[in-house]
Amino acid sequence: MGNLHVILTALFNKLGINYIIPPPITERTYEIGFRLSPEQVCLPFKICVGSFVEAIEKGADAIVMAGGNGPCRFGLYGMLQQKILSEAGYRFKMFVFDQDNILKVLSELSAIAGLNKLRIISAFRFAWKILKLCEENEKLSYYYRAHCGDKAAVDKIEKEIETLLLKTNTPAQADKLKKDLKFYYSSSLKTDIDSREVIKIGVLGEIYMMLDPEANMDIGRRLGRMNVWADKTIYLSSWLLKLTSLDYFSKTSYANQKKTAARYLKSDIGGKGVQTIASAINYARGGFDGLIHITPFSCMPELVATTIMPVVCRDNDIACLYLSYDGHTSRTAFITRLEAYVDMLKMNRTARR
Repeated sequence: MGNLHVILTALFNKLGINYIIPPPITERTYEIGFRLSPEQVCLPFKICVGSFVEAIEKGADAIVMAGGNGPCRFGLYGMLQQKILSEAGYRFKMFVFDQDNILKVLSELSAIAGLNKLRIISAFRFAWKILKLCEENEKLSYYYRAHCGDKAAVDKIEKEIETLLLKTNTPAQADKLKKDLKFYYSSSLKTDIDSREVIKIGVLGEIYMMLDPEANMDIGRRLGRMNVWADKTIYLSSWLLKLTSLDYFSKTSYANQKKTAARYLKSDIGGKGVQTIASAINYARGGFDGLIHITPFSCMPELVATTIMPVVCRDNDIACLYLSYDGHTSRTAFITRLEAYVDMLKMNRTARR
């Protein structure tokens, strides 16, 4: 899921556990996932199943899967995926990591790695540093890709920093990279595009589609190449903080988002439904030019949010493009809709001047 492999590489290296990075998502990943998965489940479920199979083929004998609770089906994914793969003849151990069993999973990891819990906690702290650097790298690339004429140079720097992160082994190295991160971009790139020509779009929706560029057809980079400064409503760090109830004092905490969305949505509908509505309101208040709502086909929480969004957008005077993905989504049609939407937002901005 997005840059998750970078963080997990740092974590498992510290734990002394051999971590196998699943191969990049390809048509074969889709083919395996669609063949083994129930037809009605969402695209992220199918991609994960395909990725698990490809990782097992590379030698993985254990799978770590996130879990959860609430109305969203995501909480059941680990159990169902284990059943599907076991019935298909694959042999492995499944760890489902959620807010209800953190201590249990930590104990199992401690036993596997032969480490005490303090060493485990130290490894997680280091992985958290890498995670925050990954996210800062992505945010900087989004900004510079929208404001810099040399888009290829931005892509190159982003990739170089990701490679550095994969090679970062100590907290001191991570701290140095944190100090130098902005300089990598500012020293090599010129923000030579007039800021008045840059469109700001808030991207919101289901977490997997938000975080994984292969699943969302690389929407963040595509927007940047159209001089669009994209901002995502959620990152892996904010999801983990919510999962462990450590986001209470954040301005974007779940409690605050529920208050923001309360006029339109008074109960938890699972997934990122509440966050989608709250983020749409916050983006409108923040002066963004438009919104893009991305969802996997059949995602129940986002389907509910989609029915509410037109009212939210009308009340807050902001346009929204709705993109739903499944295994048959046309890349050409996706690009055409994206370009037409950005052109419309540019015309709206010109008309308002």
